[in-house]
Amino acid sequence: MMDYNGKVYRNGQLIISYVPQNTTALTGSLNQFMEAHQFNEKQFKIVLSLLEIPDTQFDLPMETFSLRQKKKIILARSMCEKAHRHLWDEPLNYVDVISRMQIETLLLDYLPTIYFCGARPGFY
Repeated sequence: MMDYNGKVYRNGQLIISYVPQNTTALTGSLNQFMEAHQFNEKQFKIVLSLLEIPDTQFDLPMETFSLRQKKKIILARSMCEKAHRHLWDEPLNYVDVISRMQIETLLLDYLPTIYFCGARPGFY
């Protein structure tokens, strides 16, 4: 690996949406999560339904959700954020093949500028 000792400059207006590997920060209900992030409720619910997270789960504590469900929630959050760049750290951990295809379809419809990190070469 080459050493880099330069500087990185970023426009102060640049908004980056980050999807971490770790989902343990998800607490409370989806309704509370949605309010805290000030999403467009309709858009967020549509994305979640396309990722097979039904409306019936919006009042349940996210601490009880599976790792797959939690990953889908943070991916949906990122897709609904008004961001210039999306940085996803191993976004498909815990996500099944059908859900991967659903995520691909959503990304092809939306076409965000997205960076994937932490994956093996050729994985994406």
